[in-house]
Amino acid sequence: MTAKAGVVVTSIVLVCAAFTFSGCIVVATNPWLADTSATTNTVIAGGWVDTNKEAFATFENVPGQEGRYRLALQEDSPKEAKTWRYECSLHLLENTLLLQTGPDDKAEISPGAAVPAFMLFKAILNGDRMDLLRMDPEKAKASALKSKLILVAGDPEKNGNPKEEGVVIGSWTTDLETFVRKNLKEEEFFDPEPVYSFTRVAATNAPAAAPASR
Repeated sequence: MTAKAGVVVTSIVLVCAAFTFSGCIVVATNPWLADTSATTNTVIAGGWVDTNKEAFATFENVPGQEGRYRLALQEDSPKEAKTWRYECSLHLLENTLLLQTGPDDKAEISPGAAVPAFMLFKAILNGDRMDLLRMDPEKAKASALKSKLILVAGDPEKNGNPKEEGVVIGSWTTDLETFVRKNLKEEEFFDPEPVYSFTRVAATNAPAAAPASR
C-alpha cells in the first residue's frame, strides 16, 4: 500500500458509508503503517466466520507479495448479501498485532475502492479465533488533535460527535505510524469489545462470495 498524496476528502460521511466494519470508525487517507513493520510470521489466509454478525471473511494471498492479502468480507442482511473487498496486511508493533486494510486496486468499483481510506484494527489471534478491535473514535480524535494531525472536517449536522460521524485523518504515513506507536499502550485506545470475532473455518464450509457491491 503506497502513500497517496494530495487527496482531499470533502465529506466524512462518504468515507463512513464506504465501509461495513460496523458503523463510522477511524480512517486515514494514507496507510497507517509502512511496509517495514509488516510481518509474515502469522498466517491468516483462508476463511473466517463471525456467526453473531452473519459475516464471512476470506483472506487470499497476493501473488508475489508475502504477508499481503486480498480480503472479501461478506455480510448477510435481511434484504441481501453484500461483499466488500479490501487489500490488507498484518503488522507487528511492540508485540501488538495490527491489521491494516485499504482499497483493493484490483477489485471492481466498490465502496472499499471508492475512496483512498485505510483502517487499522488490533488483531488478537488465539488458535482458530481472531478478534478485530477498532480504535475508539473519541479517544482517537482527542489524541490526534494533541498530536496535531490533519483532521478532515466532518458533517456539521453531527455536531462534531466522532461516534456518529467517525474520524478521518489526512496526515502522512510517517506521522500516522508515530501516532499509532504513541497510543498503542493507552488504555482503551482500541475498543475493549471486538467489532468482529472470527473463527477459522474449513474451505468446504465457505459460502460462495457475492459480486462486489456497487
